[in-house]
Amino acid sequence: MNLNPYSPPQTALDQRSPGEGTNPSKSEFYVVSRRKFFLLFYLTLGFYDYYWFYRNWAIYKARTGESIWPVMRGIFPIFFVWSLFAGVDRSLKRGQQTHFFNHARLGSVYVVASVVGHACNKLSDKNIGSPYTDWIPLAVFITLGYTLWQAQKAINIACNDPQGESNSSLTWANYSWMGATLLIVALTLYAIVSGVAD
Repeated sequence: MNLNPYSPPQTALDQRSPGEGTNPSKSEFYVVSRRKFFLLFYLTLGFYDYYWFYRNWAIYKARTGESIWPVMRGIFPIFFVWSLFAGVDRSLKRGQQTHFFNHARLGSVYVVASVVGHACNKLSDKNIGSPYTDWIPLAVFITLGYTLWQAQKAINIACNDPQGESNSSLTWANYSWMGATLLIVALTLYAIVSGVAD
């Protein structure tokens, strides 16, 4: 304790834990570690994408009080990705972070990849352009994961948790999502193999 009445007030800023202060829930966006992000994105076949957008908008709404509908923005991320990434960029600049984040270009990559992937899936369903339309969605899937990870890196830095340590542990719900997805994939492959065998 400092007994000098003329000394400036002291704060515990140097004792803050990762994730924006002492409470990660006070972050402006959704913090998650690299390992957890990639496991959840790829082992849920990209369905984590919707949850990721929803969580970011829900936390942003709670933090800023803006009148937005996180559920709708999570279901239709393609229409709101630019505004989310722009918000992350503003947060980085407010915190005077040196991390380079080209939010406009990254948002454009996400939108173009999403549209191309969706179009190729539709064509593939109708046996048009095979085998290219069968394989392009895989490249799109990988691209989307990498694109969102670039945004996640910027989010973690903006929230003063570069490694995402405040959200690095997998929960039972995470394992359930991944397990359910892998089970569906296994059953689908079994059905395909059985159909070929018949």
